[in-house]
Amino acid sequence: MMTQRRWYSILSAILLFLFLVVAWLSLAPLEVGGSAAYVIVNGNSMEPLYHASDLVVVRSADVYQVGDIVTYRHPDVGRVIHRIIAQEEDGFVLQGDNNSWIDSYRPTADDIIGKAWLHIPKLGDLLAQLRTPMAMAVLAGMLPLVTLGGTAGMRRARRRGHTNLKEQRGSMNLSDQSKELALGTFGILLLASVLLAIFAFTRPLTRTVADDIAYEQSGVFSYSAAAPAGVSSTGSIKTGDPIFRQVTNLVNVAFDYQFTTPAPAVLSGTYLLNAQISDPSGWNQTLTLRPETRFAGSAFTASGALDLSQAQAIIDRFEKQTGVQRSQYTLAISPEVRIAGTLRDEDVSDTFSPHLTFRMDKLQLTVANDGQNKTDPFKPSAKSVLKNTRAAPNTLSLLGLNLDVALARWLSIFGIVVGAGGLTVVILLVVRLTQRDEATAIRLKYGSQIVAVRHAELDERSRIVDLASMDDLAKIAMKDGRMILHANRDTNEEYLVPDADVTYRYVLASTRLPARTTEGPKIQIIPSADTPMQEWLRKLEQSQKENAAHCHRVAKLTMRLARQMGWDQREIALLGWGALLHDLGMLNIPDEILRKNGPLTDTEWAVMRQHPSNAYKLLMPVSSQRIVEIPYCHHEKWDGSGYPRGLRGQAIPRAARLFSVVDSWDALCSHRPYRPAWPKERVVAYLRSLAGSHYDPKIVNAFLSLGLE
Repeated sequence: MMTQRRWYSILSAILLFLFLVVAWLSLAPLEVGGSAAYVIVNGNSMEPLYHASDLVVVRSADVYQVGDIVTYRHPDVGRVIHRIIAQEEDGFVLQGDNNSWIDSYRPTADDIIGKAWLHIPKLGDLLAQLRTPMAMAVLAGMLPLVTLGGTAGMRRARRRGHTNLKEQRGSMNLSDQSKELALGTFGILLLASVLLAIFAFTRPLTRTVADDIAYEQSGVFSYSAAAPAGVSSTGSIKTGDPIFRQVTNLVNVAFDYQFTTPAPAVLSGTYLLNAQISDPSGWNQTLTLRPETRFAGSAFTASGALDLSQAQAIIDRFEKQTGVQRSQYTLAISPEVRIAGTLRDEDVSDTFSPHLTFRMDKLQLTVANDGQNKTDPFKPSAKSVLKNTRAAPNTLSLLGLNLDVALARWLSIFGIVVGAGGLTVVILLVVRLTQRDEATAIRLKYGSQIVAVRHAELDERSRIVDLASMDDLAKIAMKDGRMILHANRDTNEEYLVPDADVTYRYVLASTRLPARTTEGPKIQIIPSADTPMQEWLRKLEQSQKENAAHCHRVAKLTMRLARQMGWDQREIALLGWGALLHDLGMLNIPDEILRKNGPLTDTEWAVMRQHPSNAYKLLMPVSSQRIVEIPYCHHEKWDGSGYPRGLRGQAIPRAARLFSVVDSWDALCSHRPYRPAWPKERVVAYLRSLAGSHYDPKIVNAFLSLGLE
C-alpha cells in the first residue's frame, strides 16, 4: 500500500543516514576532517604481512604501543609504514618486519599518522590506475551518461505513474506528512545519538598527554682585580679585561646563578667554585675557590679569590717534576651546581657546570674565545625539560570537530532521551488515532478526496466490486483522478468509486457484521475483492448445513465480545471471518468419522484432531494470520493440555482464546443429536469451573459480563 511504501522510504532513509554516518566516521580521510589515512605499500619491508601495491587504511589513536603497525611522516622519505619495536624518551623505535636494520628516524607521537586498521590486498594498483589521466577522462565522460540515464529513467517512471508527485500529494494529507516528518526526525536523532553513545562510552573520559615542564639554568661570570694607574685608568681590572700578572696577583671571581621556569618551583641544593689548571696533554690540577655550600631558592652568588701565585707554584712543580716546559696553560673557573626540589609538584634533580676559560702564560690571563662560539662566555645557560604527563579530558573527533568525551556522553544521553521520548509520543498519538473509529481515520486521511452523496443518486445497475481496504479504493480513485463518493445505506457506510459499468466499493468495517438472510447464511465482511475464503465458507455451509447456523452465531457473538473488550474494528472484522471458518478443517475429515453415532476410537480421534492443522494448510496461503488463528488454535487450552501444538497461557493467540469460550457456550447451549441443550446456569457454572485450566480467566469474566444468562 502507499502508506507502507512511504514508511519503507522513511526507514530506508534513516538506515542510509546511519550507514553514511558510520562510513564517514570510519573512512573519512584526514584531509577532509576525518580520522583515516590511506597508504599504498610500495616495498617489501612488511612482508609477509603486507605486499607491494596493497592498500592499508590507518586510523589515528590516542596511544601507540610496542607491537603496533603505524604509519609515520619521515622528513626525507615521506610516509613509512613499519612496526613499533621499542619506545624511548625522544620517540619510538621502528623496524620493518622484513628488515634486518632499525629505522634511523625516531618519530614522536605527533609524527605518527595512525595505526593499521584495514588491509585490502592489491587495491593500490587499481587506485593508481584510476588516478591516471586516461582513467580520469573516462570517468568524467561517463558521468553525463549516468546522469542522462537516470533522468531518462525518471521520465519513464513518471510516464508509468510511479513518481507522479501530484498523485502522491493527493494521497498524503498534512497530518500524514507531519507524522512522517516527526517520526523521521526523532528516528534519525535517536539513531545518531545511539551511534554517538557507542563512540563516547567506549572511550575513557581522560587520556594521558605529555606535560613537559621547561626550565633554564643560567649564570653570569664576573671577575675583578686591583691594578696600578698606569695599567688601568680606573685603578681596577674588570670583567673582560686581560689580567697582567706582573701587577696583579689576586683576582676576585664571582658566579651569579639563576633558575628560571614558568612552573611553581621549590628548590634547594649545593654549589662549589673551583679553578682548574690544565695543559693539552690532559694534565690538570684543581684549586678550590669556594667549598661546597648549601643554598635554597632559585638564585645565589658563588664567589672566591684566585691566587695566581698559588697557580704558578702548581705549574712550576709540574714542570720541575716532568721536565715539560709549556709557554701557555689553560685556567678555567668552574662552578658546580646541584639542584633538587619540585616543579609543579614533580620531583626534579639536575646539575649545572659551566666554565669560564682563560689562557694563562708568564705575563697575563686572557679570556679564551676563538670567535667560533657565538654564545657569550660570560653568560652560560642550559635549557632542560622535565618529562611529565597529566590526565586531560579525552576528545572524540566527529565530522572534523573535536568534542570532549564527557560532553559527547551527555549529548548522546540527551539525544537518546529526546529521540526515544519523541518517538514514543508520536507512536502513541498514531496508535490513539488508529484506535478511533475508522470513519474518523478515513476523514483525516482522505477528506480532500471524499464527496458526500445520497444513496439514491448512485447507479444501482453497475456491478459492485468490494475491496479489502480504503487504501485500495483510494489507489483506484487516484489512478484516474476520480473522487471518492461517500454514502449511507441502511446501517452501512460505503465509499465508492464508479468506473464505467463497475463500482468499486469499500464498506466501513464497523458497520459490517455477519448476518443471515432468507437466502441462507451470508456474510458482509469482505476481506478482499478476490476472496477464496468466500468459496471456503460456501463449501463449509454446503457440507455441514446443520452446523452453518452455529458458525454464524459464534461469529456474531465473538465479534460482540471483542467489541466489548475494546478491540480494533479491523481486527474484529478479521475475527468474524476466523469464527465463521473455525471448522474448515472438517472438510478433510471422512464422513464416517464425522457422522458416527457411537464414540470414536483412538485412531478416529487421532484423525479428528487433525482438523486444526488441515484448516491451517487451507487458509494460510490465501488469508491473513489473524484469520487463521481461530481455526488453527481454538482447541488449545490455557493449561497446555489442548491440541494440535499444546500451547499454554498467553502463547495461545488472543483470538483463539476468546473464541474458545464463545464456541463452548454456544455448543453447550445448543441441542445436539447425542445430548440435549444444557441450561444456561449450568453452562455458566461449567465455564467458571474451567477458567484458569481450559480457558483464559479474564476472557471468561468478560464473556459472562455480557449478561447472556
